[in-house]
Amino acid sequence: MSAVAIGIIGCGRMGRERARSAALCGARMTAVYDADQERAEALASQHNGCRVAKSALDVVHGAPSAVFICSPPSSRGPIELAAIDAQIPFLVEKPVGVSAAQATPILEKLSGSNLVHAVGYQNRCRRSVEHAKQILTGRTILAISAFWVGRKYLVPWWLRSEDSGGPINEQATHLIDMSRHLCGEIAGFSCCLGAVEAGTKDVLSAAIALRFKSGAFGSLIYSCEAKDKQIGIRVITDDGGLTLSGWDLVLTQNEIDSSGLETQVDDVFVVDTKRFLDAVAENRPESVSCTFKDAWQTQTAVDQIRASNGIQWRAL
Repeated sequence: MSAVAIGIIGCGRMGRERARSAALCGARMTAVYDADQERAEALASQHNGCRVAKSALDVVHGAPSAVFICSPPSSRGPIELAAIDAQIPFLVEKPVGVSAAQATPILEKLSGSNLVHAVGYQNRCRRSVEHAKQILTGRTILAISAFWVGRKYLVPWWLRSEDSGGPINEQATHLIDMSRHLCGEIAGFSCCLGAVEAGTKDVLSAAIALRFKSGAFGSLIYSCEAKDKQIGIRVITDDGGLTLSGWDLVLTQNEIDSSGLETQVDDVFVVDTKRFLDAVAENRPESVSCTFKDAWQTQTAVDQIRASNGIQWRAL
């Protein structure tokens, strides 16, 4: 894969992760861009022959084999549209924007296109999640219960809702996406939104009830007010249940069948990046972990939850 030339837009944590992962896959960094030029220069210096581009569009116009878009959600749109026009495969980090409306022009432009593209909902390609998905296929799912609790990311754009869409949009989206991925499309929801960041409208915690089109139900808990990550997913079927635990979503329980557990932990960003780069090399758009259309559907569900304003607690 040494011939694959990669551009990186956004040189924060995820930009560095994708650059590291792509390099491990044998790709070559040719251009990087970040609004913080020192950060871009620091990443470029780690890769021989990599230049610091003058703008995000300059990376695209440099005609790389593929581009990774790791900039804040508020900046989404022009870069993806330019990549589609130039027929350059791209992977954009989740969420696809601060709202589905922002991302809709990209979805429309991709319609009917065979361009390889992906969205970085990396949990989908964990070995344990794929095993769980296989176990659940064809079975009657009764319910899912999940929680994703952690801390705020103390980077400026994450703390500005106009850039990130707020914690529900930027972080709780993982819960919504995993629920859809494992249990199917969501038919309805009810939620109680909790604490709000002082001086903002950003909700920091939520309890969400879901009803799936299949008839299954879900209960999700999210908060960014903890000191560290606490993550778990329990799926219940008429044959038993399974449990995915921790940041790595290790399959720690399986009472459904005899296929056993999946406790091996891979470098998930390398796996996700390699899957995308393999899809680019083989021109197989269907083999990525998550398409833009699928991610847009997750974004639509997140939007509706954020816009609901929650329900009022009733005193006993």
